[in-house]
Amino acid sequence: MDCRGRILKALNNEIPDRVPTFELLIDEASIIKLAKLLINGSINTGNIKTRFGEESQRSLELHCQIAEKLDLDSLTTYFSTGLNSIDDNIAEDRFGTKYHLSEHGQPLPFEGPIKSLKDTAGFDMAKSLKDEDFEGPNYIIKRAGGKRAVFLLLSDPFTAATTT
Repeated sequence: MDCRGRILKALNNEIPDRVPTFELLIDEASIIKLAKLLINGSINTGNIKTRFGEESQRSLELHCQIAEKLDLDSLTTYFSTGLNSIDDNIAEDRFGTKYHLSEHGQPLPFEGPIKSLKDTAGFDMAKSLKDEDFEGPNYIIKRAGGKRAVFLLLSDPFTAATTT
């Protein structure tokens, strides 16, 4: 059974030949470190952006090579949301979602533009999408999607309800 078929069987509530293996999210800095360990110790790191959806093409290629080396059944990727820094620790995407930036620059959403039902009036996330937002996912799909399943992680515009 191939990698992609294994994932599809599991998703269809069928029993694959073994438990599917995959990574949920892996940032660019970790991809570089893993590549140095698994592929070639002399990998040129270049400019590390370290934000999901903004990875370099070199990082995307290394991600695919790591999946091959570890025989992962699937990869997870993320589309660009056009993050703009508000300050050192906070960024906002073009949809209005605000993120805390981890010490590694990873965006962690904490507030969406939709806080109540009235905020949905006229909100159209799809109109804000651009073809270039999907350059990374398209590369992963073309490079690894024939054999491996590819999952696309999506952000939502909703503010999580909290209790006090």
